Amino acid sequence: MPPATFASQFFRRLLEAVHDHDHDVTDAALLAVSAPRRAQARLASALPRAAARRGWGRRRFELDSAASRLANVAAGLPGLERTYALLQDQASRDLLVELFLFRVLGSQHVRSPVAFTDYARARAGLEVVERDVAVVPDPHTPRLSRYRVTGPGGAAITICSAEPELASVYALGQYHHPEVHAEPGDVVLDGGAGWGDTALYFADAVGATGRVISLEISPVNAEVIAANTAANPDLPDVIEVVPFALWDRSGETLHFSEAGQASVLGSGDASGTAVETRTVDALVADLGIERLGFVKLDIEGAEPQALRGMEQTLRRDRPKLAIALYHDPMHFIDLPAAIDDLGLGYRFFLGQGAPGTPETILFAAA
Repeated sequence: MPPATFASQFFRRLLEAVHDHDHDVTDAALLAVSAPRRAQARLASALPRAAARRGWGRRRFELDSAASRLANVAAGLPGLERTYALLQDQASRDLLVELFLFRVLGSQHVRSPVAFTDYARARAGLEVVERDVAVVPDPHTPRLSRYRVTGPGGAAITICSAEPELASVYALGQYHHPEVHAEPGDVVLDGGAGWGDTALYFADAVGATGRVISLEISPVNAEVIAANTAANPDLPDVIEVVPFALWDRSGETLHFSEAGQASVLGSGDASGTAVETRTVDALVADLGIERLGFVKLDIEGAEPQALRGMEQTLRRDRPKLAIALYHDPMHFIDLPAAIDDLGLGYRFFLGQGAPGTPETILFAAA
């Protein structure tokens, strides 16, 4: 029997998904609206769901859009085959197939690798201390609440944040893979610290002998991180917030429009917020880091540039890596290949921290 390839698995699952309509799949849209509108959406979908269960009808994807997305997958098959072959376990290979299947057909025919219902339960299970304690310029989550969560080391962490981020990082372990994770004593580079969810998570993971260097370009986010750090005096005092943008060259000035966690480099003109760039290699030298142990990059699409700026550190330290792939489908091809081309013996895994296509993480360890 010939070995499985991405193409053989993907197209087999594609045919299965189109033929076997899954009437129990939860629509992504139902989780993205307010409670009254969610009830209205569920009611509107009840009749077609009932008809599908009885074989009287079937929901379908928008054909032209699906065809365009399928053509994009076909064009990228050589690169996806390489990524598929690099992945070390069947769970990661299956996840790669399911993610691209979901991108083509959507939630009406394909179950999300992380179930929407499980994610909703994770969000509902968060312990709320106080609602709406801060307003931020984030288009997706303009109001933050105060929560209490449990860190990877067992610490009780009080944090001002939002349900989606906390559910992904703390409940679903977005930046933790059984083979690749931050450990006691590690120096962690936390690229894209947001409101400090990951900074506090990593501080509890590495303990008093570790160090967490958190990169955050948004001044508003940096203020929230400072408040969250101050609210947890029992956590090890190991977090350092650095206001630079990770890039492939140091000393450049880039601009962005302030949008909280959705702030994207290059999204603003010269009148926008200015930020200076640094490479990981330069930061490691400037901060006197003897050995970098773990790198997390979730920086809104700038991951390729940051990766190009850390080759010396990769060669010297071979740190564990957790790199976001979901900002651009091409990153599923380009980022594993760029690391593998260095010939450092990295082993690759995939993880998923949310339903649908967001929050896919490439884990790598030498």
